[in-house]
Amino acid sequence: MIQTLHRPILLVKLVLLLACLTASVACSTGITNSTPPTPPPSTPTARDYWPAAGWREADPAQMGFDTARLAEASEIIERDLPFLNSLLIVKDGYLVHEAYYNGYGPEDLHPTLSVTKSVVSALYGMALADGIVPGLDATLDDSLPAYFNDGAYRELADITLSDLLRMRSGITFDEGELENDASAAAQEGGFDAGIAFFTEQDIADYVLQTGMAHPPGEAWSYSSGDTNLLSAAFSALAGQSLEEYAVEKLFSPLGITNWDWIEDANGVNIGGAGLFLTPRDMARFGYLYLNRGTWDGQQLIPAEWVYSSTYPQSEGLFTGNGQTMPIDWYGMQWWNWKPDVFAGQRAIAAQGYAGQLVILLPALDMIVVTTADALVPPDVSEKQMALIYDLVKDVVLPAAGSLNSTDPFWAIPDAELPPPSILYTAGADGSKATALLDDPGYAHWGPAWSPDGRQVAFSRSKHVGPIVPGSPTSELYIVDIDGTNMRQLTTNGLNNYLPAWSPDGSKIAYISGKTGWDSHEVYLINVDGSGETNLTNNNVQEYGVAWSPDGSKIAYGSKLDGDMQIYTMNPDGTDQRPLPTPAAGMAPSWSPDGTQVVFVSERSGNSDIFVMDADGNNQQPIVTGDAWDYLPSWSPNGAQITFTSTRGGDPAIFVIPAGGGEPDQISGKGLIADVASWSPDSRNLVFHGTATPKRGILSWLSQ
Repeated sequence: MIQTLHRPILLVKLVLLLACLTASVACSTGITNSTPPTPPPSTPTARDYWPAAGWREADPAQMGFDTARLAEASEIIERDLPFLNSLLIVKDGYLVHEAYYNGYGPEDLHPTLSVTKSVVSALYGMALADGIVPGLDATLDDSLPAYFNDGAYRELADITLSDLLRMRSGITFDEGELENDASAAAQEGGFDAGIAFFTEQDIADYVLQTGMAHPPGEAWSYSSGDTNLLSAAFSALAGQSLEEYAVEKLFSPLGITNWDWIEDANGVNIGGAGLFLTPRDMARFGYLYLNRGTWDGQQLIPAEWVYSSTYPQSEGLFTGNGQTMPIDWYGMQWWNWKPDVFAGQRAIAAQGYAGQLVILLPALDMIVVTTADALVPPDVSEKQMALIYDLVKDVVLPAAGSLNSTDPFWAIPDAELPPPSILYTAGADGSKATALLDDPGYAHWGPAWSPDGRQVAFSRSKHVGPIVPGSPTSELYIVDIDGTNMRQLTTNGLNNYLPAWSPDGSKIAYISGKTGWDSHEVYLINVDGSGETNLTNNNVQEYGVAWSPDGSKIAYGSKLDGDMQIYTMNPDGTDQRPLPTPAAGMAPSWSPDGTQVVFVSERSGNSDIFVMDADGNNQQPIVTGDAWDYLPSWSPNGAQITFTSTRGGDPAIFVIPAGGGEPDQISGKGLIADVASWSPDSRNLVFHGTATPKRGILSWLSQ
């Protein structure tokens, strides 16, 4: 019976797939080679000099800067950004701020790392205009025939230069593995060992060996492998390396005389990360783009290429979450930041590992350049990058004053909002689901019902998509159960989540920290917003908070002793200790009589639900399997436990008898649901839900 039912469904999927592949449209799969529209007519900003011979300096106050805010930036750098090596700000063509740290100076070369990718993009635009590289529809088979002549890598042969420029090659290239391997080599053997990781191998073959994960053009995945193939293809097609071409066509006109660009074993420049420049020359490159490719009367890069390479991409499959969505954070080797994620400004960034940045802010006619310590592991790199972006968004931009213009050349369409993130209430059996709070511009997550049943606390953040610069923030809010009278509770600019009401309803405990940081700690705040306190204050990762029924203890997951396990403490933060019988896990929830605790444990390799005595004895699994089961909550009447699970595919809310049994899904089909909390009478639940997004066609077919 099952086979009889599924064969027609699979056949329909195959027919639809073939229809999409044979038609000229993408059928909402993200398979598209669409190009941006023609740049709108506008007049470039007139310049009174060009900095080929050197940058002229200007007093920041005379250029409209709040010098007190700039001084604040310097204080923040000294206190919180010891890894930063330089910060340069160019406004209206003049250098208004230049600072170096850790012994560096203006003549010192820095590894720009993935800033190199944006330079590669510029060189491709120039080479296309010069006619030494064919159109972007040229394939790898056309460009690198030596790698394909013997029949090797046939599945990669049809990848085009356009696919590579947009990072839609579909190649199975693990950027994280590359970062780990290269940084490990550098940390173990020093900087030269990190360089040797690239220079002692055939970089194109290194990438091609990884094979294919998606059809070319379908899926976006950040990949230095794509840019390294662009470099190899350039050398083969143009008969010269990227560096040789850059010296004549780009570096010389800009006045760049000091650089290095490392090569692989075949003499191919490392396109993904190999260029070394001074910060001032990084600013020159950014200034060329800010001026639409024009430099002192010469059109070095076609304006159309500047426009298209910095224009957000169309819809595609984002491999980070498996969803088909607008890839509006990336162009062709340039990052694009929408105004709603960059303090109201459209920003365009050449962005390199660990905080090497050239940020263009067209409406302010401004460039920000940073360099930073690159000999760090990937997790530290992400933190450095986020802190630098936070500095630019939160301090430098407010110091810069009012906008210069709203040039239509740099205008981009309004971003398509992700599916609404809604708070729902529903009966404990899933009936009568009702939207409590629906605001398309914001994401709502992790609700907690108040003990008196009148209010819900939850996290709220701007709905900005999966990739944003800096440290995303979410604040805690409270709303009445009828959806009215919403008010903000926290204002600390951190990521605040998983609120838990005290039994008397006067306080809320929650987790707070910077997104992506290893340190997320337990905080406490009064329901009127006063008295915010870091209870644990131990600089480690903690997750999940629960009050004992009598309000005398708070349970939580903590890595204070290394591995995540259940701890308890007094409500004032004193007497932090693991349970008498250690319990590896997190996200606890007390039974209403206080004798047991339900919690999450990953001891079996995935996430399962366990129940134990309140002292840690008698730990027993009640929900297991291959799915991820997490964030349990015990009903106030003690009869049931709700939790989130991926056992049906997307996360959904399930309920199980407290003594164990078969879980029942109570959130509706077509809804990604997460983090449920009980009403005081145990009759209803409140949870977060988002409409199931579109999938890439291959993942859809596999279902």
